[in-house]
Amino acid sequence: MREHALLIVIVLIALGLRLYMIQADPFLHDWDERFHALVARNMMDRPFYPVLYKNPVIPFDPSAWCCNQVWLHKQPLFLWQMALSMRIFCVSEWALRLPSAIMGTLSVLLVYRLSWLLTREKRAAVIAALIICCSCYQLGQISGREGMDHNDVAFCFYVLASFWAAAEYREKPVLSRALMIGVFAGAAVLNKWLTGLLVFLPLGICWLTDLCRRKSMKRIHTGHFFAALITGILVFLPWQLYIWHRFPTEARIEFDLNTRHLFSVVEGHEGDPGYYLSHFNQYFGDIIEILVVPALLLFSISRRVPSFAKVLLVAPVLFAFCFFSFVVQTKVTGFFFVAYPFVIVMIGLLLHELLRLVPGISQPLLYGLLCIALAYWSLNPQRICDQGHTRDREQKIRNAALYKSLHRLLPRDINVLCNVDLIDHANVMFYNPRLSAYNFCFNEEEMKSLVRKKVGVAILPDRPGYNIPDYVRRYPYVYMVPVSAYTP
Repeated sequence: MREHALLIVIVLIALGLRLYMIQADPFLHDWDERFHALVARNMMDRPFYPVLYKNPVIPFDPSAWCCNQVWLHKQPLFLWQMALSMRIFCVSEWALRLPSAIMGTLSVLLVYRLSWLLTREKRAAVIAALIICCSCYQLGQISGREGMDHNDVAFCFYVLASFWAAAEYREKPVLSRALMIGVFAGAAVLNKWLTGLLVFLPLGICWLTDLCRRKSMKRIHTGHFFAALITGILVFLPWQLYIWHRFPTEARIEFDLNTRHLFSVVEGHEGDPGYYLSHFNQYFGDIIEILVVPALLLFSISRRVPSFAKVLLVAPVLFAFCFFSFVVQTKVTGFFFVAYPFVIVMIGLLLHELLRLVPGISQPLLYGLLCIALAYWSLNPQRICDQGHTRDREQKIRNAALYKSLHRLLPRDINVLCNVDLIDHANVMFYNPRLSAYNFCFNEEEMKSLVRKKVGVAILPDRPGYNIPDYVRRYPYVYMVPVSAYTP
């Protein structure tokens, strides 16, 4: 009963932390979040037409994922979730982050249930739930501060859900639970890509082992295994067929890009085989990271852990670490985080076993002190409260306020804005859906083509690195935006 009460407290804390994080920054974060937000907003009206620019006024490069029109750089499920949230709660930063906050909170329950199903130790399950509740890295993703942000939150959530469904299937091996595995695995693919099928690695190992041993009591029924796999494929395949038919050029470009991640370094994301090992402190915290290897060893050799549980969790952790460290040439911090919940389950069991070895101290008191320490070490208050460089943060807030006020500054017949800072063109279009924004000034030929169409063009003022050419100033339909506090 105490564990259940503590779990309720942990879930409420998890929800509170995540609701705080989604409203902490009143602007869109650099790189990933702003593009995810813009495409999701455009999908509010046309869910099957993912675009950055609704009405591009000059030619664009379809291979430039940051500046093209049709945007297939990520799978669509998390974008649909963000679009639905903004449809219900109106367009805002916190509304687009809300699905991530909900999935992050539900992850706490899934980790608790997964841990209990595999270890039958409630305290170990509570410890695991507490650690993921206070996961500094996940909170950064939910707030948009960590790269891949809401895409990785959704991906990791659905992968975790597929493993939870597999554990529930082991409890009661019926077809409905097997299909649930497939639905969650397919949803994971529909957020990122084929690593969403990770659950079929341990399930496949168990199924093949059963076949070789010819056991009468099968852990994985053959029909159920393939029903789950086919269900997963049926979840994500329609979108792939649709985009190859509807947007063949862009689909081919993105497929080639995904393939290049395996064999070459993409966009400068390089690293040696020790890249992910060096980021363990970012995933787990400076103290908890030292428990990863002992926890993995204990879980692997413990006689009290069923063989199914060992295969279900150890196999994906080892596969993810080896695959992303030694095979995939492009290194991105979030790639290995998909295995984070499984390691946390093992750490929970390790700490539970260590508690039982401590004599002479009240176990409930020791358990409570451990929970407090784990919360502090996992949460890392200094990182959570770190808002970045003060000057940079304040400038982003000011720029976001300017973008939100552009509808009052620009004449109604102006639908094009140029000379926007770096990648802020996505921010501008998120806050102003009628505008087509560009982080440069058009060249002379492009301006001549716009003259014939009498297209009005608004220009943000000169600043370092963003100087306005004379031919733009002479453009007959130019409008200089009257702002002075705008700087990159």
